[in-house]
Amino acid sequence: MSGPHWAVKTPELRDLLGCRDRLKDWKDLRRRALDPALEEIGRLSEFTVEMLESRQGGGRGGGQVVGVTFNITKKKRAQAEATVKELEKPRFQRRGEKLAAREDKTSSVALRWMSEAEPSVRIKWQKRALELGVVVPAKGAIAVQNLIHWVPGVAKLICSEERLSV
Repeated sequence: MSGPHWAVKTPELRDLLGCRDRLKDWKDLRRRALDPALEEIGRLSEFTVEMLESRQGGGRGGGQVVGVTFNITKKKRAQAEATVKELEKPRFQRRGEKLAAREDKTSSVALRWMSEAEPSVRIKWQKRALELGVVVPAKGAIAVQNLIHWVPGVAKLICSEERLSV
């Protein structure tokens, strides 16, 4: 293993994070605490951290996670410079950009789904959009080329109700 690393048993990691009694399922701990933290470290520091799980036993997913190793890698110069530029932005701006990127992804998923949907489904969602106060083109609203004008206004709702993964 090259570069710095830290290996820790899962119970010890839970104690260090103060969540021994919460997020008891590994996938919840990973999804709600570890993955967001690692993403933020990678985005806002001069290094990245990769987490490797150590599993024991059989069963679904290859067994129970009994420990993890965090491998630390220094970013290349260009990546580090981009990080410094990111850090120079005010915190609220970084949050806003992250939220906007998430909303853009939601909109593109909804647009792609809607453009492939049957006309009757498009009409149903057009009516819902109008009921919610979204401005919809007066003519040809369900035409694929016109979806961009109104689908982003109901994209979250479409993704939620149609169970589209974002």
